[in-house]
Amino acid sequence: MKKILALVITALISFSAIAADVIQASGTASQISTDTKPHVVAFNSTDLSENLTIKNNSVIFKENGTYFAMIGAQVGSEGEKGYVYSWMRINGKDVDNSGVAQYVRDKSFTSVLVSQTLVKVNKGDKLEIMFSTTAKGLGLMAQTQPNMPLVPAAILSVYKIN
Repeated sequence: MKKILALVITALISFSAIAADVIQASGTASQISTDTKPHVVAFNSTDLSENLTIKNNSVIFKENGTYFAMIGAQVGSEGEKGYVYSWMRINGKDVDNSGVAQYVRDKSFTSVLVSQTLVKVNKGDKLEIMFSTTAKGLGLMAQTQPNMPLVPAAILSVYKIN
């Protein structure tokens, strides 16, 4: 039994010594479109980061590998109706099948838009989250309410799976 316990403790110590490649970042301010062109989602708060960084709103990969990426964005309107789209880009190229869309019917409507994907990247590659809209005044909406945490406009989570 002591040998098994020693092996388990050794394995746990070894596993915990391995640095994880993970980041969670948030965009804490609303990001409202003034046109229908693609925009990079702004992330101004790094909630957790180990071996991944955000620079100029791009996740910078420090190692080759396969990563899971997920974006959750609260979409809404300042009065217009139309679609809000979001997708991922690596090194300026759109990631296949990463696009999502949500129709916003009026100013009172909000919804969470979620996109997730697996990507194979090389050291130095850059991941960006993009959004566009079909009308001005639509976009990613942050909210504050008393006695609760901020609802960010967007939350991005990325972690290495191998």
